[in-house]
Amino acid sequence: MADAVLGMGGGQEGDEWANPCARDHSGRAASAAAGARLVRRDPSRPIPRSATTAKPGGPHGTSTRPQSLDGKVLSGRERLQDRESLVENAGLLRRELREIEQEAQELSASTCDAEKNNIRKDRLILELLQSVRIGGGQKVSGGAVKAAELEEALSDIMAALAERKRAMDLRLHLESKERQLAVLREELKKAKPQDVEGEIARAQREVDRMMERVYHAQLRGRADERDDARSRVYDAEVDCGRLEREKLVVQARLTKLASERNDMRLEAEEYRSRAKHDIREKKQIERKISESEKRLAESEALSKELEMAEKELEQEREKIRHL
Repeated sequence: MADAVLGMGGGQEGDEWANPCARDHSGRAASAAAGARLVRRDPSRPIPRSATTAKPGGPHGTSTRPQSLDGKVLSGRERLQDRESLVENAGLLRRELREIEQEAQELSASTCDAEKNNIRKDRLILELLQSVRIGGGQKVSGGAVKAAELEEALSDIMAALAERKRAMDLRLHLESKERQLAVLREELKKAKPQDVEGEIARAQREVDRMMERVYHAQLRGRADERDDARSRVYDAEVDCGRLEREKLVVQARLTKLASERNDMRLEAEEYRSRAKHDIREKKQIERKISESEKRLAESEALSKELEMAEKELEQEREKIRHL
């Protein structure tokens, strides 16, 4: 019975998985049609350079395109066309990457929906089997299934349902952690305090000024200033290297400040949670104090009644003495 019930669940799961696969295949077909227009390229092969248009020549006024440009020096127009072809291929690859990322998102969403539907179906099967449970070794429908087999099928389905739910929870937890890491990277990139920004801008201006000096020194062609220009170029290169190192140090400080700010944010969240816990404890203490005050008021009322009863008793005693 366990195998039969699990087979029923598996068939339903197969039906459920059919639709996401169909959607995936349809999406693949659409992307394949788009890819046919985009002409996907094998990364192991070099990008072919586009040949220049043939100039009129030969006996009929036409000439063929060059089949290969290997071992030939490209002219300015050919280099421009080669660059344009590279830019075009890069754009095509970016569009293909966006399509693949979109397909991956759709596939992830369909996978999540399929997992939810499978869990729902397993629960329905479990409820159905629990509704027809029969005890005492009795059989169902003229000896078709025994109670022990039914209990075994129920335990198997419950274990499978728990494993599926645990796998889905782990996957969702992993996705949430990945999103948190992405957000943290973006925050680290955007974290730019004012003082560090000023140092980076000043270092960049100094680098630009030194590079300009190097450029002007290289343009000087006088023989009497050649050695001096070389020394200035060397000094400027040394200064540029020093400024680049300072820039790296400043960027490291920026990263450290961003991490410290993140730590402070986490500590603030922890303090906020502690404050909420303390507020709840304070409310509980105030409630206990109010209950104690109520009990004290009740005890005071009882003491007053006791005093009145004692006074009445004394009056009765006085009356008895006079009698």
